[in-house]
Formats: sequence, C-alpha cells, structure tokens
Amino acid sequence: MKAFILLIALLYCISGRSQSQGKPLVDSLLMKIPEAANDTIKVRLFLRVSDLYIDIDQQKALLYADSSILASKRMNWERGVAGGMLAYANVYNFTGNADKAVDFLKQAIVVYKKIDYKYGLGASLNALGKSYEALSNYPSALQCFVEALKIHESIPKNDFNIAISLSGMANIFYLQRDYKKSLEYSFKALQKKEAINNRTSIANELYAIGDTYFEMGDSINSGKYNLRALQMFTELQNKMGEANVYSNLGKLFRKDYAKSLSYFYRAKNIFEELKEKSPSYFLMEGQIGSVFFDMAKFGDTLSNEFKSKYNIPRTRVELLSQAESYMQKAISVSMENEDKENEYLFSGEIAELQSLQNDYKNAFFNFKKFISLRIFVISFL
Repeated sequence: MKAFILLIALLYCISGRSQSQGKPLVDSLLMKIPEAANDTIKVRLFLRVSDLYIDIDQQKALLYADSSILASKRMNWERGVAGGMLAYANVYNFTGNADKAVDFLKQAIVVYKKIDYKYGLGASLNALGKSYEALSNYPSALQCFVEALKIHESIPKNDFNIAISLSGMANIFYLQRDYKKSLEYSFKALQKKEAINNRTSIANELYAIGDTYFEMGDSINSGKYNLRALQMFTELQNKMGEANVYSNLGKLFRKDYAKSLSYFYRAKNIFEELKEKSPSYFLMEGQIGSVFFDMAKFGDTLSNEFKSKYNIPRTRVELLSQAESYMQKAISVSMENEDKENEYLFSGEIAELQSLQNDYKNAFFNFKKFISLRIFVISFL
C-alpha cells in the first residue's frame, strides 16, 4: 500500500500542490491568459493550469499541456516545449499510464540537457523515476532519483525538489525491502521538508516512516510516526491522509480486535465519505476481512454494543462469509494492479477460510495460486 500512497504524494508535489488550491485558482489563471503581455507568459500560464487540472480534470490538463507545446513551437521556445512534455508526462503518471509518461519524459530530458536547464531536467528525472517505479523497473527508477538529486543539490534554495528525490529513493529501497536504507533516506527527506515547513509533505513522510517501521516489526516507532502523521493530517484537514493513517493503525493493532476494527472503520467511513474507491480502500477492506477471519477462528470478546456500532457480523458463519467477500475484492484489486505481494497474502488466507467452509474446490484453486505466488514473493526477500 505504501507504494501507492507515496506515488500519489509525489505526484501531488509535482503537480504544484493543486489539490489544496483547486478550481478557484484555475479560474483566476484562465482569466489572465487572454491578458498575457507576451507568449512566454501565456505558455507559463498554460503549464500552471495544466498542473492544477491534474487531479481535477485530466483531459483539460492534457489540453493545456498541448496548448503550451503549440505556443512554444510557434515562437521556437525549446524550454516551453520541454515543459509541455513534462506536463503531459505528469498527467500520464497520475492516471497510471507510465509507458506514455516515459516517452514524453525522455523527449523532455533531451531538450533540457540541450539547453542546460537544470531545474527542468531534475524535475523530469524525478518524474521518470516514478514512471519506472510504476513499471517495477526499480534499478532504473533509483538511477533517475540519484541523478535528479545531484542536479537539484546544485541549485540554491531547492530543498523542496531535493526532498522529492530523497523520498523517491526511500520508496525504491522500501520496495526492494531494504528497510534500513529506506529509513535513512526518508529521514533525510523529512529534514528537508521540515526546513521549508511544507506540512503536507512532512505528514506524507511521517506516514511513510511509520509504514517502514511496521514492515521492520517495530510497532513502537510505527505507532509513534503514524500518530504524528495523523495529527498533522487532521490539522491540515487532509481527509485522505487521515484515512490512510487509520488504515495503517488498524494493521498495527491487528491482535486487538476492537482497536484494530475501530481504526479500520474510521478509515472506511472517510473513504466512503470522499467517495474514494481506490486500491487502498479495497485492500483496507481485505484487512478487515482478515480480522473477521481471526475472530471466526479464535473467537472474540467484542461487546454487542461495539458490533452494533460498526455493523459487525455476529455469527461465525456470517464472519466467514463477510471475510471471504472482502478478501476476494482485495485479491481482484491486487491482480488488476499487479500487486503480487497482497495477492499472495490474501490468496493464502482465503484458501484456509474456504477450507473451513468445506469449499474445497475454491480452497484448492487459491492454495495453488498462493504457492505459485510464493516463489515470486520470496525472490524479493
């Protein structure tokens, strides 16, 4: 899950922090375009509007990226052309079309190198790192982030973009299960973000650190950093951030059914309030299913009042049925997103669950999948 969250966090940074500014700023910039004093200013406005539209209307984001390229070509402004290509790539990265993003970024990088524009080159390499990460090409992604870091460090007062590179490197090490190195770079990124007091980026990094400690089995530090992230997301009124942290806390307190489920249902309620049915939502439901499965196997001491509050199944049969439904959705989403680790984990659990229901045909099918995925997952350990 961390990879998905950090992808969104990084794209949020690249897109000019559009979510917090939104449509009012877009409208005000659109009014300035006809009044632009020259074509260079007009291109910059096109690019800014494209950035702001990324998480509002992706088709319009592409339209204004295209407008910036056309206007730049008319006046033979190579930097503007490259900026438009980078804008195109940011949209494609955001919508999950990493292959297309790579094509545009390679073109932008050629131009930025030609004109020796370091800021644009560093930004393009950071974006290319995310594209390669989405394509599971971790060595190439890491190389891009390292190159971007060197470039951004050569530019004065550039802590924000340095932090993006450091966070990208931390996430690649996380995905490669080098958690100690991931923490090393996350803390470096956190230091840069705190230096410029970018609170949203700080909260995202605290969340990432908490998730890394969780994978290391350090529940104390995982809880500490998740709670710090939660406090900051709450102060920022960042509901999505709150939901993601609550989901993490639900996993952290898995053995305490009441505590775990209270956190998971807080996350679930926020996701549903935001009408957000992303992979994170269904994986979180899969985790709820895992708790229900444990309750069905080992019994529970949850009060009827608690069960009524969250509409939790009362009988063993109902718990198993709801758990199976949630796990099946989590498996489907994992397959769609080529998330083999979660597909592996939920396939193993659902196979055991179905055997308890005497559904041996499906139990055998999922157990075979679990075994085949085991080889892939263990190869990364």
